Amino acid sequence: MDSPENNIGDTISNQKKSPSLLDQIIETSHNSVVASNDISSRIDSALTPNTNPIVEGSNNLPLRKLRDPMTTATVLKLIWSLLLVAIIFFGSFLAYIAFNPDQAAFFVNIFGINPNDIQTLLKNLINGSFGITVLIFSIVWIVSLFRAIWIPRDQKRRRIISWFTAGIFGIFLFLIIAFWAYLFGIINATDYANPGGNVTIYDNDLYTNAISREYAQIGATNNLIWPITLRYDISTNAKAIAKKNLLTIESYEINFDGAKCANEKSVITGSDPMTEQWLICTFDRKDVYNLQWTYSGRDRLGELHTIVIPLDTVEIKGLIEISTNINIKWEKLQTINASKIKNLWNPRWLSSTAWSIEKTSSSITEVISNIPLIICFKIFDTKSDCDRFFLIMDTDTNSKEWSIIFEQDSTNTLGVIMSLTWITINKNEIVAIEWLSEENTRMCQWINESCRHIFSRYGLKNVTATVLLANGKKYPIEWSYTLNEPLLLAKHVLVLDQDGKILNTPDTIEPTTWAYIIKDILAPTNITLDARDVVTENPGYDSRDIIWKISHGKIIEEKRWKRIDFSILKTERYTIEVTYIFEKNIVMSEADIRTTYDTIIIDLEHRTLEPILTIQKTASDYVPVIVTVDASSSRSKNSEIKKFIFDFGEWKPETEWDAIQTYEYKTSGVKVITLTIVDSNNERASITDTVVLKDSPKIISFTMSRAPVISVPIDFISDWSNQDVEEWIWNFGDNTPTSKWFETTHTFNKPGEYNVTLTVVYINWTQRSKTQSIQVVTSIE
Repeated sequence: MDSPENNIGDTISNQKKSPSLLDQIIETSHNSVVASNDISSRIDSALTPNTNPIVEGSNNLPLRKLRDPMTTATVLKLIWSLLLVAIIFFGSFLAYIAFNPDQAAFFVNIFGINPNDIQTLLKNLINGSFGITVLIFSIVWIVSLFRAIWIPRDQKRRRIISWFTAGIFGIFLFLIIAFWAYLFGIINATDYANPGGNVTIYDNDLYTNAISREYAQIGATNNLIWPITLRYDISTNAKAIAKKNLLTIESYEINFDGAKCANEKSVITGSDPMTEQWLICTFDRKDVYNLQWTYSGRDRLGELHTIVIPLDTVEIKGLIEISTNINIKWEKLQTINASKIKNLWNPRWLSSTAWSIEKTSSSITEVISNIPLIICFKIFDTKSDCDRFFLIMDTDTNSKEWSIIFEQDSTNTLGVIMSLTWITINKNEIVAIEWLSEENTRMCQWINESCRHIFSRYGLKNVTATVLLANGKKYPIEWSYTLNEPLLLAKHVLVLDQDGKILNTPDTIEPTTWAYIIKDILAPTNITLDARDVVTENPGYDSRDIIWKISHGKIIEEKRWKRIDFSILKTERYTIEVTYIFEKNIVMSEADIRTTYDTIIIDLEHRTLEPILTIQKTASDYVPVIVTVDASSSRSKNSEIKKFIFDFGEWKPETEWDAIQTYEYKTSGVKVITLTIVDSNNERASITDTVVLKDSPKIISFTMSRAPVISVPIDFISDWSNQDVEEWIWNFGDNTPTSKWFETTHTFNKPGEYNVTLTVVYINWTQRSKTQSIQVVTSIE
């Protein structure tokens, strides 16, 4: 039997093995004083297992414990942690860009992204990074919740820690979601293409074509080449100025120093530069134009301020001649001649067909087609940028850039006024503009460029406006518009007297017009109009702007503020129209602006007379129709009614006759009938009513004085020449000017078949057309 000492030694020997060779070398290096023979003995002892017990004071070193290899779960946890940290840092970087729009140039300089695309890019990156972060935090939060719920109650410490962990992750999760939504709202409200809110200037000819629009922006205006029309974007600048100075801008005035702007004017004024986005002016002479730009607005205290906006001068360095001709192949050519300005530098040209090939000459000639061609012109120095871009394109075939503007009617919200813009064709060549709905129903057919139509329901409307020319060409313009149902107000405007009493109580609402009718006040007095608490029934919309339009007598005033004071000085009728502009406040959704209204009528007229009018038509609603008007129920409180005066709304003299009269209408449309009663004290009172009459079918025809022969004058006579016609438009199909009278004479110079069209325009601006094909011969045998 072994002794206890030997057993103890074996146990210690098993617990602590002899040190390895590497350990002994490290130990030897650490001590720095070991003899070579001593090292050899240690190596020999290291190669032989040591079964002796460890003796206190010896140099034997214990073996180091080896680390366990990393499991797959540990590697995945490390990767997820690094990924989460990277996403958080990337999201923080995007947030920094969102809050500092000036730094958005990072995307432009590094990646070459179009500045106009930065906002969309930021939205996508924010959605991606925050979406992944929210997903990870959601998973951790849900797992923590389940752990906290399923831990046994007797393990109180673990249970408390789990609930605490779940709470912390839940708080972080909802903070991240809230910050995500807030950041999205900031991005939506920021113009990253123009973060400084500068006035952006474009070459209008390039901007109106989608293909050349990327070349349209002009950086400097001190070295421009004529001819040029500049388009100024003022809305972004106005918003920046209003935000910076805490103002509500009420008006602006811009003096373009002789340039030709709207209606050939050089000074442009307006009331709302935030919505009146574009100002377009032509600079048509070699000169230096010094522009003067001012805004006028009120601060939160109502004080008026004038802000002067510094603008760079516009300097036209020289003139370029642009001409068009036809080559021997009957192709249309356009020549841009810069010979008059070649003294400035050496003219050079590049085209979009070959950007790498630079031509040095004083002019360039290209074929005109319906495919846009961009010409780059360099003149001032050898820099790589172009000094001027030109667009060569057949504008006669370009109707894609035309657009339709829709304006919802405030009196009937199902009504829309549609107008064509950017028409590049000479208006004298336009015969008619036909407006069709998505069901191919004709809404209007006018010669002018607008149409008013009342739809049967709200929603998306697809409209086609077809421009008909005298040469027979047709240009259709298709456009879509969402006709929104007006918002309903949950709280309306308050009208308060000098003592703070509410004047527009619910019993003052007139049920047919939904206007507040206020009568029980005396002039002179002051009233307060308060719209601070006006909200819609839809909580998703916030008030953006309030416009007050106050009419009395011949005076019309317009104000902008949530609360205004107004003085009533005379005993007369005051009409106050309040326009509320609401904007959708839901983030991560498309912009949606709605308009709704309140109307207040303060009627201080003395009502001793009460005119009452009833109207009866014959069975048909089609003209001609006889209408009977009855004013016999009219009343007078203080005297007898002596006169009944009727105005039937056709620009004819008023009729003074009995209380019951008949009248024949021969033209269609909305007819406004006005009744005025006069009593023995010579006091008057009036009332109006309307009748809607439809146009009866009309048959258009015409005759010729003889058989059509070339070089022989032919008389064309319309068979419809009564007083209902405004004009007759003759189109003879041979590209000659149109004639506008019921009888005309025309001579055909070439034989062949011609389509002769007569368009009759009636005094109510409805139209009917008749086309007849005729064969013109050389002679009659």
